[in-house]
Amino acid sequence: MRKAFKPLVEEKGLTLTTFVHSGVPTDLIGDPVRLKQILVNLVGNALKFTSKGSIDIQVGTLHLPEERSIPPHRPAGDKQPTDFARQRHVRLLFSVRDTGIGIPLQYQQSIFEIFSQGDSGTQKQYAGTGLGLSITKSLIAMMDGNIWVVSQEGKGSTFYCSVLLKIQNPHEAKPTTEAAASSPGKPLKILLAEDNPINRLFLQELLRNEGHSITYAADGQEALEALRTEAFDIVLMDISMPRMDGIEATRRIRESVSGKINAKIPIVALTAHAFRVDAERFLKAGMDGYLSKPIDPAKLKEILGKYAKP
Repeated sequence: MRKAFKPLVEEKGLTLTTFVHSGVPTDLIGDPVRLKQILVNLVGNALKFTSKGSIDIQVGTLHLPEERSIPPHRPAGDKQPTDFARQRHVRLLFSVRDTGIGIPLQYQQSIFEIFSQGDSGTQKQYAGTGLGLSITKSLIAMMDGNIWVVSQEGKGSTFYCSVLLKIQNPHEAKPTTEAAASSPGKPLKILLAEDNPINRLFLQELLRNEGHSITYAADGQEALEALRTEAFDIVLMDISMPRMDGIEATRRIRESVSGKINAKIPIVALTAHAFRVDAERFLKAGMDGYLSKPIDPAKLKEILGKYAKP
């Protein structure tokens, strides 16, 4: 993660430190992609609102490893009592501390809700938190965890999140992830139109791990220009972008503005708006499908698999 954030950290002249406390188990079972997205969102948020100073990431255990009773699989109709299988879990505590602008007390709860933007003064200096923390809260809930913040306006913030993970039994075989188990098709050449550098970073990790090559566009206009000069297999198009949004860019691509060869290129929307009326709008504009944020890696893999022929 340090390597991935290095360009953004150096660009702002910040210091990024990481520390893993003793007692954190080394072999854990959970959802690494989901956990990575949580940390990418939290660190990205810290970067966004910190213009000088440092960002510190730490991980420890919230308390000693706990035992959970997990009922074993029982055949249908089996009414005989059985012993519960004992599986050891640990609750990890992550903290991301920054020396940024801080958060006024009256906003420290609402920042985790959709479209919370802070006060008007903050809006003028920064772009606002958008969906990042709302998505993060949802992802953490999926991992049986919680998120909270301690902040002082003008002095910085510390975001804490806890997640529950299973401790790997040394006598058990390590589980095979769905991504590793499935046989991949041919790598794709993907045009990713996304203005948020943190979202780009997360998608980059997902896509490159599958062997795909990626070209970035910061808005719809850049996407059109990229299509004029280079051939791609598919476009992943964010809906909300500056200059030209994803809807308008898609319309122009379908009108052959970027060349007749691209008029039928697969275009998949990336959106936080997944209501039925939004989906209809995307399809009417000429998109072939959409992915809701937070991006589900399995659904992304499924969509790309349609175009990645062996």
